Amino acid sequence: MKIRPEGIPVFFFVIILHMTGTEYERWCAEELKKLGFRNVRVTKASHDQGIDLVAEDRGIRWGFQCKYYSAPVGNDAVQQAYAGMTCYGLDRAAVLTNGTFTSSAKQLAEQTEVELWDHFAPAETSRASWILRLPALLLLIYCLYLFFQLMKDPGSAEKEMTVLAFGAIACVSLVFGAEHIGALVFAALCSLVFTAGGFLVPLLKPAAVCCAFLMILCAIRIVVFTRKRLEKNSLAQKEELKDLIEETRASLANEVRILLEDNLRQSVRVIQTDFDRNDNMHMTCRVRGSLDDLAVCEYALNQQAEFEKAPVRFSLARMDEKTFTVSLAKKG
Repeated sequence: MKIRPEGIPVFFFVIILHMTGTEYERWCAEELKKLGFRNVRVTKASHDQGIDLVAEDRGIRWGFQCKYYSAPVGNDAVQQAYAGMTCYGLDRAAVLTNGTFTSSAKQLAEQTEVELWDHFAPAETSRASWILRLPALLLLIYCLYLFFQLMKDPGSAEKEMTVLAFGAIACVSLVFGAEHIGALVFAALCSLVFTAGGFLVPLLKPAAVCCAFLMILCAIRIVVFTRKRLEKNSLAQKEELKDLIEETRASLANEVRILLEDNLRQSVRVIQTDFDRNDNMHMTCRVRGSLDDLAVCEYALNQQAEFEKAPVRFSLARMDEKTFTVSLAKKG
């Protein structure tokens, strides 16, 4: 991880929390070794075929796809891991992520028997949280020192001790809850009370200045947390939508394949399916027998689409004796 502090105030370091995908793969490799996996190796990044790590465990060869995402991982990773397992001739496949998986990814993983390991990541919070925890800890010690000073004559220092209590509560909240937005908000409010009251008492002014700085740190951290949460929710919705589109397209391709089999009266294998910018589908298919009835099949499919008032048109074209293409375009 690289942190460039030039021209950046120290408190903005709370924003820097990420590791790179390559660093995450290396960390996963080390963790797998700790878990008992042997012969762990990282595949070539340019030709990984959907598998980032290969390892062995009690004679079983595993392939791992590593995803360091800020949003839930979708279907793509599961498909890549399953395809990579076949390509490498492995026994099992798994997807590792620092976060979670979409519901569609979980469903596909059950069908393909690809394992999903969520929240598989190092503790990323130390760098950011200690920027809050360390000043809070120092201020807590100072507040305790002032508290014991005031205890010498508690009767005349009730207001000061009350104000100090807010400062101590704020510091404790940050020391033990710097990673929870609820604790941050509570600490910010207590810091506000302590700062406002501390400036009115000469003995507490130095602590109030420190607490004001701490309150600024809390406010920045709260903004960062809120922004990240909104971004994460937005990315999660996009991933779910992406998975839904993929499922719809896969279902459409399967329906077209069934229609082709019914009209050609033979088994049809889909080799490749693509969609263009206008969301028109293009399929490359192969049959076992001959393609003598291809023109008749195209006419029948268009007649059926017209009868069902479907705004689509089929176009079939022969590539060789057994291979042909199917284009499904929207009318108009």
